[in-house]
Amino acid sequence: MAAKQKTETVTLTKPHRHEGKDRAAGTEIQVTAPQKAWLKARGKIDAASGPGGYQPGKTSEQKGDKK
Repeated sequence: MAAKQKTETVTLTKPHRHEGKDRAAGTEIQVTAPQKAWLKARGKIDAASGPGGYQPGKTSEQKGDKK
């Protein structure tokens, strides 16, 4: 019996058909690492996709703020 692959939750940024069902942008789905890479390469999830589509905030340097 093959070992079950580890999965993680990602948030779709575009509509996508997953497990035979149409899923809307904003839907969270469980995927394996290869599935995540495939979705990322096609722009279906963002680079930091995870539950809720978390995006870390920019630092003041990244924002261009002057000290």
